[in-house]
Amino acid sequence: MADSKDKPTDFDVVKEYPQRGHLQQFRLAKVTTFMCDRCSKQKTAKLVAVKHGDWNVLVCNGCYGWLLANNRGTEAKGAVQGDTGRPRGKEGVQKRKGRSGEKQGLAQGNNKVEQTTIKMRLLLAILLLATTTLAAPSPGCGKTPTLKANNTITTNGKQRYFILNLPANYNNTHPYRLIFTFHALGGSGTQLSQGGAGAAYWGIPPAANNTAIFISPNGQTAGSVGNLMGWGNRNNEDVVFVDDILSSLSSDLCFDTNLVFSTGFSYGGAISYAIACARPKVFRAVAVMSSNPISGCEGGTEPIAYYHQQGTKDQALPFRGALPMRDRYVKLNGCKAVVPEPEPPAGGRVKVVYEGCDARYPVTWIAFDGDHTPTPRDAGGVGSFTTGEIWGFFGQFK
Repeated sequence: MADSKDKPTDFDVVKEYPQRGHLQQFRLAKVTTFMCDRCSKQKTAKLVAVKHGDWNVLVCNGCYGWLLANNRGTEAKGAVQGDTGRPRGKEGVQKRKGRSGEKQGLAQGNNKVEQTTIKMRLLLAILLLATTTLAAPSPGCGKTPTLKANNTITTNGKQRYFILNLPANYNNTHPYRLIFTFHALGGSGTQLSQGGAGAAYWGIPPAANNTAIFISPNGQTAGSVGNLMGWGNRNNEDVVFVDDILSSLSSDLCFDTNLVFSTGFSYGGAISYAIACARPKVFRAVAVMSSNPISGCEGGTEPIAYYHQQGTKDQALPFRGALPMRDRYVKLNGCKAVVPEPEPPAGGRVKVVYEGCDARYPVTWIAFDGDHTPTPRDAGGVGSFTTGEIWGFFGQFK
């Protein structure tokens, strides 16, 4: 535990979290301003981590999550993620000299083919490295799970609830993907896990084929719309709720901390967007369905892999309200904007896989001719494209 005598007087600690290596996280009674030792940015938050028990060396929650996820127990100030493997020089391919003009021309032609082949192989290698990382197993790997299907935890002084869905024949030594799924206004984690009128978790688990753990938290009425269960995220408390779920999962279950994802519909999409803004170093990618930024965006200055689908005729959360969400990550991820705005055909959809993005942070956008729904379908099609598109986006990361 960090020595309380070194703690600044304006840091009123209300909760201490377990020590993680040389890091320990604390929740403060009020939002407090401090300088993060890792990213060298001034932060204003309730959550703060202390390095080596020294209250003069503080780390923001985003950097704390990144350090844990990447096992950077001895990272120095200002350290950044490692090289993606992108080649730094030009390939040196010697041209063969022929004895005649015809032979030289043939040699040059063959050499061009060789150069093209080499470049293609390098490109494939770059893309593979960009979406593939070494597994970072959670501390719960090798342990017998104690969490049940229905779980309650205390967060921010409140009792909050989430549902856990483990893969069939769960193996506590295998690091699974971890996927958070968030319900819409008035919904619940139970509704998502059971499917209600549709397939459970929008049909994603069968596509995942027992390679992922699914989590479906309950929202709350506080800060929500119409006193219905939702994700008002006042003072970022719903994001902190997710932090606390992750903490309990990490010590109990086996998952790859580099492969944590979030998806949700409507209000659930909004909290997934808020997570993208606030926890880009903890979550690998998010997939937003038919949403606007109604859960806020604390941070929103760092890239994250981003997927979004939105109906052009959405009467609940308008199409135009989704564009700034998408455009934020088109810009942050270094992608090339598409002008004019792509429009879907009648009864169909248009899909844009943005070009020029940092290969680690792809952006996919689907505009469909339809209203507010998590499961749109093409005219004449059988079933929704949601399942295949979202799992295809998440599944590319290894």
